[in-house]
Formats: sequence, structure tokens, C-alpha cells
Amino acid sequence: MARSHYVRGAMAAACMVGLIGAPHGAHAQRAATPATPKFFTKVWQSDSLTVSFPALSPDGRWIVFGTYGFGRSNLWAIPAAGGTPVALTTGSHVDGFPAWFPSGDKIAFVSDRVNGIMVLGFDSRAGRAVGTPRRVTLEKADRFAISPTGDRIAFLAETGPGRFAVRILPATGGPVTTLSEITSESVPLVPAFSPDDRYVLITTTKSNNGEVDIVRVPVSGGPPETVAATMRSNLWAIPMPARQQVLYSSTGSKGAIVSFAGDTNALFDLGNSGHLVPTRDGLSAFATSERVVAPVRILQSSGKTTDVTAGRGYDWPYAWSADGKRILYSLGDPAGKASGDPWSFEESSIDGKSRRAVRIRPTNLALGPTARPRDISGTPDLRYAAFKIDSLNRPDAFTFVIVDLQTGIARPITSRAARIGVTTANGDWYGTNHGEFLYTELNNDQLAVRGAKPSGETRLIRSVPADVREIAVEGDEIAFARSNGDSTTLFAARSAAGEARVVAHFRGRIDEIVWSPDAKSVAVTIYGRDPANKTAADLAIVPVNAAGATRFIPIGEGGYEAIWTRDGSAIFYLKADKGWTRMSVWRYSVRGDTPAENLTKNQTSMIWAYLPSPDGKSILIPPEQNKGITLWRVDLQQAIDAYRNAKGRGN
Repeated sequence: MARSHYVRGAMAAACMVGLIGAPHGAHAQRAATPATPKFFTKVWQSDSLTVSFPALSPDGRWIVFGTYGFGRSNLWAIPAAGGTPVALTTGSHVDGFPAWFPSGDKIAFVSDRVNGIMVLGFDSRAGRAVGTPRRVTLEKADRFAISPTGDRIAFLAETGPGRFAVRILPATGGPVTTLSEITSESVPLVPAFSPDDRYVLITTTKSNNGEVDIVRVPVSGGPPETVAATMRSNLWAIPMPARQQVLYSSTGSKGAIVSFAGDTNALFDLGNSGHLVPTRDGLSAFATSERVVAPVRILQSSGKTTDVTAGRGYDWPYAWSADGKRILYSLGDPAGKASGDPWSFEESSIDGKSRRAVRIRPTNLALGPTARPRDISGTPDLRYAAFKIDSLNRPDAFTFVIVDLQTGIARPITSRAARIGVTTANGDWYGTNHGEFLYTELNNDQLAVRGAKPSGETRLIRSVPADVREIAVEGDEIAFARSNGDSTTLFAARSAAGEARVVAHFRGRIDEIVWSPDAKSVAVTIYGRDPANKTAADLAIVPVNAAGATRFIPIGEGGYEAIWTRDGSAIFYLKADKGWTRMSVWRYSVRGDTPAENLTKNQTSMIWAYLPSPDGKSILIPPEQNKGITLWRVDLQQAIDAYRNAKGRGN
């Protein structure tokens, strides 16, 4: 298993055009809460529309926001005090990240119509669009900021995996000037100009531990300068230059305001809301609470579907039994709590008629209230599960345990399990290496890849350099990738003592490696291989222990979760389209002798994961269903005052 669905969700959100705040992994649903959190004021509620990146107009009268749906997003406006929403853009487009010009009579936004920035007129008296959107940038733009004077737009353009050019141009369009280049594991959320118009501030992310930095780039050009370094977050951090602060949402429904100097200025509950977006002056922010649920659905190759769970919460599939007759899944909270009960699991027959609760929470270990399992994998008989215990304090190491699902008794394996995971066997994200659970331990400059049997017996499979990006194991065969600038090298080795050999060099970045069942080839996801289109992705089938040439399958915007069929003839893949607002499961022939097939072409809901049955004739999916959203206004100054007063009292 390469990484948990929580991590994959966060990375997906960071890579997409940005309309969906974050994918909703199991238990990640949001819902209106009976008790309004402190400093929150309800603005608006809807059972049909969704809200993404709301922005307050300069005169404080209007809020513009993007919606997000399956493969589309439009812009809407509502009065700041609440009221009837008005559509500003329509059609099957992906319009998002709206931002106001200081004059209040125009709105800029990112659109897939031009893969860049567009500007739309706005009548502030009537609250409606004026004219049609006009293109500003001629090149692809991912994020942008409008200068305080409204005469310039700074934007980010991805120049390669993890690399972004910071550029600026007149707000009406025209010559583009490159200011600098930054590196970031994910696409930054929202850049911002400094109040004096001298800098553009940007959130960058690192590949390790979810750390974020705030950097600034001089408008006159020059290298980026770090303003705030090594903050722990969940990739959701937005700079507020007007107040020299950063606003971010931490895991566990907490909001925080941190100064550029690193001092915590406020810490407050978010209730069941999230996705904090500050106003330009930094005095307030918007938050949304939404209830998104998902049943565990079986989709057969014939097209027939069966919902195994009712989807009262956000349910998540984890495993099939070896005979394909039973499944293991988690149950989201039907009351809509943001975290729900992370230990609520069931095992059921595929028709949903025979089910039982599963004891995944260790009965013999003392766990804190925030503890939850991550990177869960199960044995083919569904008797044992292994996972890291995450207390949401973002440690550098976790306790890794194996639990008997019938008794709830846990066997601790190590307290030094590293964050990086390992894809197992044929790529089943929640599977084992022939009954052996896999984990990693960081030892200085080496990463030990280890296996553990349900009995507790462990072994060292191999030690690899600590800077590896991805690791895959099949039996005693191991493959891993290391990056060097704009390229990645794929290595392979057998057992702990076998010599590591170079399999291939690729331009771009490898984001996933999966062995074939016969250990002769690997499937890898590569971003940036094409120098003419560095943001495009390929699914590559690379011979490792066999002769032949690498086959590249273009997959557009990319995706994840490559899984081989048991006979090695095809690969399943979760493919992203329309700025990651549409996900679909595809089946690709390894030899290319049959056309690629979209297995979920009739599904119209967002899917963030899937699991194929052992015979490959069915897949499990958790299709999202939106049950309503509430938009809140958060008074950040009140939060700061309350935090300061509490500290003064010694609380």
C-alpha cells in the first residue's frame, strides 16, 4: 500500500485545478452542526449548490464562489448577508478560484475553457454578470493573485513536476514577465500580493510530513525568500500578508492563525466546517460545512450495481475476501461529524444481507481520543488487519500494529514506522505481500523496507536510500524511484543483499510503482515526461525482469491506484479529468490489443477510490452524494482576542 486514502486525497486536491477543497476520504464528511462554533456567523445554506473558494467583494456587499460537481464548476454570487444566489457563468466548464478586482466591477478566475485566467464584468448594484468572460493569459495558469492597484495579475505556471514559474502581466493582458521559479510538491492554493505591492506570497509544500513554507517573490524579480518555514499542516494554508499571518486548517477540525515569525496568534474549533479562506484584509474568513456521504457500491462488468451499505455516512471499501464473496469496509458517521468514529468497520457478504461488526480498534492497547488507523491493509481471509496508529500530531514515526479482527487483540510490531508506504503484490492498495504486511522504518539516511506476518515475525526485505519517492514489493522483488532535478531513475533489486540495478531513466516524476503478478514488469505513473506538455501524465509499463520496450499510455491529467489483473493482462486505473473534478476507473490492456475501457462511464458521482474483485469482474466504489452545505463567516479578530485573553489567564 503506497499511501493512505487521506494522503492520496490531499495530494489529489493539491494537484487539481482547485475547485474541490479536498477529497472526502472515509470519515471525512462535513455537515452542519447543531452548535455553532465560536466566532462563526451563518451566511447561507443550500441543499443543491456547493461552495468553493468564496471571496468577499471590496465593498463588502457580495460573495462570489465556485461550485463543484462531477466534471463541472460555475461561478455564483450571493449577497454578503445571505440571499438568493445568481449564476455568473454557466455551461459544462470548470470555472474556479474567483478573485475581485479592487474596483469591484470585475472578477478574475481560472477556467478550463482557456486553461488560464479569464475576467468577467460584474454589476455591483444588481449582483449579476456583465458581458462574457474575456481571456487574459495566453498560457496555462494554475493560480493567481490581483495586485492591490488592480493593474497587474501574478500567476503560477507549472513548468515541470513540482516546479512553478511565478509570472506577472498587465490585468488587461499583454507581455508576460517571469519573476522567479519556486518548488512545491503540490500546487499552491492561493497566492497573495503584499499590501505595498512589492511581493507575491505563496504557500509551498514539501513531500515529507505535510510541511508547508510561505515564500515571497519580489515583483521586481529575483529568487524566492522564505517568510515562514516548516509549519505543520494538511496542505491547507493561505498567507494573509496584510496581517503578516498564515491561516490554516489543521487535522482534527481546528483552525489556526500563525504569524510569519512562527507565533500562534489563535487556535479555534471549526466544528464540522473546514476549508478556511481569508478575506483580503485578514480580519475574517469564510468556512464551509458540508455533508457528503457515500455508500459502498459494487459495480459489475455487466453494468449492474448493488449498494452494500446505505451510505448514511461516508463509507469506504478496504478489501475483498479471496473468494470474492465478502468485503471489508469502514462506516462514516451518520450524524455527520467531521471525523466520525474512525474505528467503525464491518464485514459483509456482497449482497449486504450477512454483515457483522469488525473489531479493528485494539482492545489491549490504551489509545488517545484522537487516535485513528491509517494505511490499513488486510489479509485475504479478512482475519487480520495491519495499520499505523495516527494521533493527528503529525509525528515522524508511528506505531504499527497487526490486529486480529475477530478478537480485537493487537500485536505491536514497531513504534518507528515511517510515513512512506509500499505498494504490495499486484498493486492492491489495501492488500498484503502474499500474506505479509509491509512497512518502512527510517534509519538515518536509509529507509528499511520490512515485512511482518500476522504471527508477529518480521524480516528486512531491503534498505533503500531515505530519499526514495515510491517503493513497490512483490515477493522478494523490490522496485523504487529516486528523483534528480527534472528526471527520475527507476531501480530494481532482489532481496536484501541483491545488487540494485538501474531499470530506466525518465524525464519527469514517478508518482506510483506497481509490480505485475509475475514480477516481470512494473506499471508506473509518470508526470512531465513530455517536454512540450510537462503537466501531462503517462501510465508506463516497464519491463524489469523481462525483455521488451516500455509502453507509454497517455492518461491526460493523471490519476492513481494502478492495479494489475490477476493474470497480468490488464491494468485498472483511477483516471482524473476536467481539472480533477471527474474521476473514472479505466481498464487498459497491457499489450494494447484491445481498446481502453471506462468501467464507470455511467456513474455521475465523484469517486476517490476503487477496489477490483479477485476475478476482475466487479469493482467496489464509494460514489459521493452531496447532502447540503452551509457557508459561514468567521471573525478572525475575535478569535485572536479570545486566544490572547485565554493565554493571559493561563488557560
